[in-house]
Amino acid sequence: MTAPRKTTTRRPAAKTAPALVVDEIDLADLDFDNWSEEDEQAALVRLQEELKPKFLIVEKSVAAKFPSGFIIKTSVDIQYDKLTEITAAGEQADDQIMAVLEFLGQGDEVAELQRQGIVSVMAFAQKYFEVWQKVAGAPMGESRGSTGS
Repeated sequence: MTAPRKTTTRRPAAKTAPALVVDEIDLADLDFDNWSEEDEQAALVRLQEELKPKFLIVEKSVAAKFPSGFIIKTSVDIQYDKLTEITAAGEQADDQIMAVLEFLGQGDEVAELQRQGIVSVMAFAQKYFEVWQKVAGAPMGESRGSTGS
């Protein structure tokens, strides 16, 4: 008879680099047969709250505090050539993600963004571009005078 498998999970710490916290979960005790849609929805809400950065709009920037404690502020008043760098990043997902990270962060911030969870980084990117679209007054790819057809 084999011993039940144990898993480890990472919980965000109040500092920039999260500390590894080990939760002992006996996988044999998990109740897969009684998992419901309600359980899934509750788990998704909990995960979203745990992984999503907190946001503020400060001056001409979107500021985010990641679950790890890392704080970044990215200007919404961007130059056109910066935006075209993202669209010209190539077809590979890695290239596109790196272009977004380099766009959102500056200098050492890029390396710190790379250390954040991908869900948190993508939530930050989504919020940033959502704010940018609202400030610009048009969805991405359309100008203010565009009919959108």
